[in-house]
Amino acid sequence: MKRLLGLIILLVAAGAVAAAEFPIDLNSASLEEIMQLPIPPQDARAIYEYREFRSYFKSIYDLMKVPGIDAQELEVLKPLVRIEPVEVDYFARRMSIAQRSVRRWGASEGSNEGLIDLWIDIAKDPPNINTASVYDLMNLQNVSPVDAVAIVKHREAIGSYRGRRDLRYTPGLSGWGYMNARSLVKYKDAEQAGELHGRYQLRARSASFDMDLDELLREDVFSASGIYDSWYERLHLDKTRPEISQKLYFKYYLSDSVTTRLGLLSWRAPGERRVDQHIKGFVGLEGLKFGNLSIEKIYLGDYLVGFGQGLIMENSDYFKPRKTGYSWDKRYYGILGDISRTDEFRLTGLAVQASWHNWKMLGFYSDDKKDAVLNKDGSVFNYIMLTPTIENEDLTRYGLPPMRDALRERTFGGNLRYVISPGTHIGISGYESHYNRRFDPKGGEAVIERFDRVTDADNEVFSSYRSPGKFRRIVGIEFQSVFKNYCLQAEYAEMDIRGRLFKLGDDPKALVASLWAQYNNLNFLCLYRDYDLGFDNPYCRGYSNYERFKGTILEDQYYLSDPIYGLLFDNAVTPQAERGIYFSSRYRLTESIIPRFEYDRWTRVADGATYYRFVGNLEVRLLYPLRFKVRQQFQGRNRDDRLTPMSYGLDETRLELEMRLSNYDMVEFTYIRSGTEWPPRPRLVGDVEPDGDHPASGQAFQPSWALLVHGLHNFTDRLTLSLGALYYSGFVWFFELTDFVALDNRNSARYWIAVQDQITDRLWLELKVAYDRGLPITNTDIRRYNQQYGSDIDAPNIINSERYFRIQIDYMW
Repeated sequence: MKRLLGLIILLVAAGAVAAAEFPIDLNSASLEEIMQLPIPPQDARAIYEYREFRSYFKSIYDLMKVPGIDAQELEVLKPLVRIEPVEVDYFARRMSIAQRSVRRWGASEGSNEGLIDLWIDIAKDPPNINTASVYDLMNLQNVSPVDAVAIVKHREAIGSYRGRRDLRYTPGLSGWGYMNARSLVKYKDAEQAGELHGRYQLRARSASFDMDLDELLREDVFSASGIYDSWYERLHLDKTRPEISQKLYFKYYLSDSVTTRLGLLSWRAPGERRVDQHIKGFVGLEGLKFGNLSIEKIYLGDYLVGFGQGLIMENSDYFKPRKTGYSWDKRYYGILGDISRTDEFRLTGLAVQASWHNWKMLGFYSDDKKDAVLNKDGSVFNYIMLTPTIENEDLTRYGLPPMRDALRERTFGGNLRYVISPGTHIGISGYESHYNRRFDPKGGEAVIERFDRVTDADNEVFSSYRSPGKFRRIVGIEFQSVFKNYCLQAEYAEMDIRGRLFKLGDDPKALVASLWAQYNNLNFLCLYRDYDLGFDNPYCRGYSNYERFKGTILEDQYYLSDPIYGLLFDNAVTPQAERGIYFSSRYRLTESIIPRFEYDRWTRVADGATYYRFVGNLEVRLLYPLRFKVRQQFQGRNRDDRLTPMSYGLDETRLELEMRLSNYDMVEFTYIRSGTEWPPRPRLVGDVEPDGDHPASGQAFQPSWALLVHGLHNFTDRLTLSLGALYYSGFVWFFELTDFVALDNRNSARYWIAVQDQITDRLWLELKVAYDRGLPITNTDIRRYNQQYGSDIDAPNIINSERYFRIQIDYMW
């Protein structure tokens, strides 16, 4: 009776309020207005705080998610309140989409932060689907040329796309293409003439180097003073000098079709001294029209340029293995203002992109200084990417020739295409660089000390570019054809040395050709590549499994005259000379079963070594919240002759269980087991001392294992917490949110916590902290100290602990 009486009193009070006022909108009402509702004050405040700190209300029944609100109070509130839809800020929505995309792009094998940054910048400024060309749409992740052509043809048929519903029913657009394109395009321009928009980013993270680079920098060097030290000590890298970068980007709308862009970037790599060690910037103008001539883009300053299959030109400081141009391995066609951290292969000057009728034109000019290794006579052995930056006074202090800005490079080139039909074109392209020095590898005398360790694989080093003059010229042809649900692409390039310019095959050459077929639930890719050993193009980013100099003496810095020359391999970004064929496929068998596979078989041209790689993935979703994933990889070299010392075999299995909870929360468990097998080496199997123990380095199999636990919880639509723990032994690689991490310790543990907070509609904060503690394998003298308890053990007791932080602030307006 008391509850019934209370309900009657509430209803009477509600009737009185309703008679006096219209229902209030809970998505816009002030705290004072909500406090006037006939409910307890603490419940009214809870409604206000839910809206401010968690989410806007989508329906009246969302009130049941508010702590303290029960069914009785809901009945009281129904006639007193209303829910009006909230128009989310356009730029806030674009930023949220970009942030969510980071997780997917970071999870693709071989990704790195530099490439992800580029695609995030593109996602923040998406193309208008009603004005975008086929090539603009092809630049989007997981949108194939077949999908792009289908979108353009359907747009011509219906006039324009109004929203996702129109996109979903595009004939010929695959389900996978739709799922990715829907959040990477816009349907109308929200901006108007005279508007100024921009974004600012500040990122800082602790100074840390990847595993191979850290080993190189710590390699002992016998200095002229008669003592052993390392570049880690010489550059005082033990001091805390975190990496810091700042980006500033503006976009101003001169009219409805003409825009101007401005970008600035300053950054300091880990261990470098000055905060403004590197500075880049550009100014651009887009959308100019003069009758049938369209000047799509003009950029002055730093810019990125790419076309074809990447054989001739794609300037970046990042190597991506197996970059096919499809799925997660997209290539960017055209020019783009460059505020990435590309430094060695940056292009600085003028670039123009235009179209006239069916012709597409792109041209560029650059004048910049490059780091390079010099021979004794002043000629250039090769480009080198110095990380961290080492100034010339430091190099000469320790007896090395200057490398910083040692080469001046002036480059001009372009690409000309004739578009036969949407998605089908044929084109010619090329570039020419002029230098202030000649290139001559001179048998590696500038960098190699132990010539007794040279093998056939080092032919790649000795076949580096030897210029007939102070120039380098690359020319080629490329084409693409889209027919129904098939796409054929190819690019052929030659490096002009002494042959005839228009005669094919008389100079070092490269070829990449691919065939893509897609259906609604199935796609298939076949790709062939063939690089001559002498095709040494510093701007080539074509498909390959390995970077140049992989497996050569440059990979072993202890055989070089100075460990710093190991950066020639560690930072190599051009493809290795390979000849082989690659297959991949994704098949959506049912709604809940999706298998994928990759198979690659190739030959290293330098020494004829044969390689293979197979990766199979299976995703099963038998129960909606649960996803079970299996990844199996087999990889090897010279498996036809397992007794050769260079033979190896890799076997890796990954089992993942992912639980997708409410409110986009997620928990995942991953178990990793892998092992690498080499031919047994009898000289290493015997005992160092006759004590009955057997050193581990004589074994023919090196196992690794890891257990990963990761959880993600969305406290609100704006606040996300991520926790992770990894227990491992041996070599393991994985993605820690957007960071690619490779570890090689034993019986170790790594923990991390990350917070993402959208403080306001335009301001985002990300913070991540990680801690790693383990026994490093590299500090263990296996032959001497692999003994039973009670023996004299010292090296295995060395504990290696590392701390890592990363903070990022983004603001848009």
